[in-house]
Amino acid sequence: MRYTIEKGKHFFKPFQIKLWYKKTEFSYNTVFDNSCRNGVFLNNLFGVGYFPWCNIESARFGWLYDEVTQKIKLYAYCYVDSVKITEMIGSFGLNEELKLTLKVTKNEYIFSVYDINKTLGSVTNTVTIPHNNKRKLQYFLPPYFSGKAPQNIQIILL
Repeated sequence: MRYTIEKGKHFFKPFQIKLWYKKTEFSYNTVFDNSCRNGVFLNNLFGVGYFPWCNIESARFGWLYDEVTQKIKLYAYCYVDSVKITEMIGSFGLNEELKLTLKVTKNEYIFSVYDINKTLGSVTNTVTIPHNNKRKLQYFLPPYFSGKAPQNIQIILL
């Protein structure tokens, strides 16, 4: 699905509501194109939140464009017991097709990135974040731009 955020907005369209119960794996292929070249803040790509609020317990992929290297930096971006945790997973070029997988185990969030074209399905980078979360009812955290989008931005999640 192609998500679009209009210049000056935060939320991508189309907006989707998805609920899960004890789902353990979330995976999407994505491509960051030239429209993703701006940004100062860490943005949400996708993830899972737990009721009642995603700033108490959640795990998501975050992204940020690095103007110096001209690459997209991908992050593991979580809230564990209301504490924000971010850890860089790696840097990737624009227009590279990536497969992103978030696995939820009993006590870890495992973030994996696969570069589809370079590694033929092998893991490129992995980050693990420990958690104590016992919640089971989950909801989809869709793409979100932190700050106001400086231009129209498109993200593909397949």
